[in-house]
Amino acid sequence: ERAAAHDHTREQRRAGIAGARHDDAEHPSGGRLLDIDEAISAVGVGLQEDFGAIGAVTTDNGVATVAQLMEAHAAAPERRIAQQRLADEVTGLIHGATAVRTANLAASALFGDGDLDAEQLAALRGVIPETTIATEALGAQEAVVGVLVDTGLAGSRSEGRRLVGQAGVSINRRKVSADADLSDLLAGGRYLRVQRGKKQRHLLVVTDEP
Repeated sequence: ERAAAHDHTREQRRAGIAGARHDDAEHPSGGRLLDIDEAISAVGVGLQEDFGAIGAVTTDNGVATVAQLMEAHAAAPERRIAQQRLADEVTGLIHGATAVRTANLAASALFGDGDLDAEQLAALRGVIPETTIATEALGAQEAVVGVLVDTGLAGSRSEGRRLVGQAGVSINRRKVSADADLSDLLAGGRYLRVQRGKKQRHLLVVTDEP
């Protein structure tokens, strides 16, 4: 269980860095962004064990704050509170507060619960595979099945129908039928996160182009 939690947190960090890379692609300055583990190494902080180093990588954390954080971590190590805070601090130092916010939004869109909003799904751009879809296709017959095939989440329409019939597909965290109108599920009028099973995810971005 602890190993699974570690993988979960690590994927959150990598999702955030990928999101930051996508945002930075808008700027001509370019440059390779560091993987979070590389970033931590670059500032001389060991991720695996020395969580007390959180206070060493930011001037905003006093001794009391770090002590409280470590107490919370000790009480529930499976939540990996200290690791996540350290990842946030280092990401903030290297990429800025906007990157931290984007990383956390992407993590919540990937692993959280409840309804998804446009801001969360926009943070997934560059993190998970992405496909554009025309507005007119949202209400097509068996649009859900068509989306599964177009995104590669299903190898054929018959497989897509089977997956939907077995409740193995969700869109924006809602189970759907094969004939669902995708326009009713849009977040912010633009985004759909399609998920097959527990791990396969794909982002649909609506475009007005035919």
